[in-house]
Amino acid sequence: MVNRMRVAREVERRSDALAHKLGGRPGIREERKLEQIERIAVACGLTRLLEWAIQRNSVEFTCEPRMVDPALMFYSSAKPNLSLKLFVFKLFKYLNCSLSVFTTALVLMDRLVKKGNHYRLNEYNVHRIFLATSLIACKLLDDKPRPLKLFAMVGGISPTELCALEKVCLETLEYDLYVNPAVYALYERRLRASVHPQISPAMMRRRSRKFGN
Repeated sequence: MVNRMRVAREVERRSDALAHKLGGRPGIREERKLEQIERIAVACGLTRLLEWAIQRNSVEFTCEPRMVDPALMFYSSAKPNLSLKLFVFKLFKYLNCSLSVFTTALVLMDRLVKKGNHYRLNEYNVHRIFLATSLIACKLLDDKPRPLKLFAMVGGISPTELCALEKVCLETLEYDLYVNPAVYALYERRLRASVHPQISPAMMRRRSRKFGN
């Protein structure tokens, strides 16, 4: 009996050592796998929300901003070669911001859109608008914000251009960046509802029970 207990403890010790070698404390690989699934689900849901907004605006709004309108800065001269889905996945993968950052970016983006018709989302401006609001949200929420140069590289524009987009965003929003917890919860529910139903809602809530985490 004593020998069996010793063998069991030795097996447990070696299993823990192997788990630590492969990815940290025991169970951390499974935890990271679940987190990765969660992030992929949120990225898919976010893409759907943006695509729905673009489709709605393509029917309701067709004019382009005047040459002197600040909103013109967000417009590409041609439709980006990178699809919206791949663009969002790049942001999630290489920026690795917290999920609350991208939820808050949605809130700020909607505020910007309400400032004028020329900010309404379409295939020519959605990439840059969401990139700029994500940068602002990251600076607001993350303990260690990613550098602007990294955002620019992932977004496929120059740091100077992204800095200008950030400035226009802030000025258009009149530096009103506070997000009420109730508003945040509303956008979080919208984002969760757009995720594939096979993804557990509990998994979506697990890391976002408290605003800013």
